[in-house]
Amino acid sequence: MVVGQIDAEDRPTYPLKTQFDEDHNLIRSLLEKLYKSAEENEDYAVLLECFRSFEECILKHFDMEESEIKKLEWNDDVAAHIEGHKASHDSLRNALIYTSDQFDKKRSSKEIPNVIVLLPQTYFDELESWDIEMEKLLCGHNEAKCTD
Repeated sequence: MVVGQIDAEDRPTYPLKTQFDEDHNLIRSLLEKLYKSAEENEDYAVLLECFRSFEECILKHFDMEESEIKKLEWNDDVAAHIEGHKASHDSLRNALIYTSDQFDKKRSSKEIPNVIVLLPQTYFDELESWDIEMEKLLCGHNEAKCTD
């Protein structure tokens, strides 16, 4: 498995909360590597590789989260959560698309986009709070998925 990939067939069958925690740790690690590479003025190829690994990992994680939450019994709490959480995902997806476009536009000059500005930590702080709420919803509806 390549660092940054979260493939269902490679994923151990942990309880769901553990899967989320593992994913979040990997996402956090990849983001830190991306930020560090930018701060250390790594070259274009290194930064692009860090960005692509991060992008792939977080998008797969979003797909997994959205798939799990769709399995919940629909009620007002679930509906409200889905709306806000999905909006948060969409906001970050848009930032990833824009950042990817910036890398593509600067490919020939090897000019490095300012990923720290394009992907600010505030996105991830907000997502983390949504994820905590989502775990509570998922565990409240199916506790067996959240325990060993």
